[in-house]
Amino acid sequence: MIKLLLLVLLGFVLYSFFLSLTRPKTNLPPLNRRNRQIDGDVMVEDPVCGTCLPQEDAIKARIEGNDYYFCSKTCLERFRDSDNDPPNPD
Repeated sequence: MIKLLLLVLLGFVLYSFFLSLTRPKTNLPPLNRRNRQIDGDVMVEDPVCGTCLPQEDAIKARIEGNDYYFCSKTCLERFRDSDNDPPNPD
């Protein structure tokens, strides 16, 4: 009985190996999921709340010659109200 189980297991392994050799290989990313690392997005941190987000999704503001990135308009307003000294995220 054990010999029969081993023979079936060996047959399954050989069958799987044969199928892996004959299937076409594709190196495409999944269709429904966007891989930001492949797209080359840069992550930025909000100076007010500390949230990290992709640069393309952030709200950009140039204040006194420096570029800042914010996760929301609320954080941008808090930053402007604090005289460009970011408050603690506590």
